[in-house]
Amino acid sequence: MVVKSGWLAKNLNKSFVVLDARAKAASAKGHIKGAVAYPGTELVKMGASFKAKKYKSSKKLLPGLVDKKAPIVIYGSGGRSADAMDAYNQLIRWGYKGSVVLDGGFAGWKKGGLDISTSVPGRKISYVRKAVKGAVNSSKFAGLVKAGSIVVLDVRTPKEVAKGKIAGSVHIPLDELGDNLAKLDKSAVIVAHCASGVRAGIAYQLLQKNGFKKAQFLNAIIKIDKSGKYRIE
Repeated sequence: MVVKSGWLAKNLNKSFVVLDARAKAASAKGHIKGAVAYPGTELVKMGASFKAKKYKSSKKLLPGLVDKKAPIVIYGSGGRSADAMDAYNQLIRWGYKGSVVLDGGFAGWKKGGLDISTSVPGRKISYVRKAVKGAVNSSKFAGLVKAGSIVVLDVRTPKEVAKGKIAGSVHIPLDELGDNLAKLDKSAVIVAHCASGVRAGIAYQLLQKNGFKKAQFLNAIIKIDKSGKYRIE
């Protein structure tokens, strides 16, 4: 799962964590403003330590980040480079289901001419869950789905949807949404969802920008089985 550099640039300093998974020497030369530096190799060692000590899931934590529902944007030297994927895989195993990888990594960010900080990258994570404009909580989402009063827009990938989707939902992958807006009714109440809330938030912004004023999104982790039953965490 990935997010685009342009979206991240517009949403820096919002309620999510940006994690630089490159080697310390690389992040010290330049990094995304506000990012915390935790090399992928370091997180792999932490994971091995957790396993050796037989830690329970609740104790497998990124230092300073207790909230396992926190959205985390991970970047390495490139999009799906080893450093980024090492970090992503570890955090997913520890239970941080809201983790995504920055498309293009730091190389793509730099190529795009986006702001870079040359100060020493921090290590302290100060995350506070905040109310997000356009977001609906799990209970409200479940009520709307049950009432059949909304269009449920699934922006996950086809591979994810193949494992299960909410009955009656409309599936348009996030990467294809911009080219398929004509398939949606601007007068309808549309609630977008993905697996973690991050891509759904991007979909919400795209819909709002294009005149879908009633659009909302589910800002939560959701798991759906083959029968269409879902669980929101």
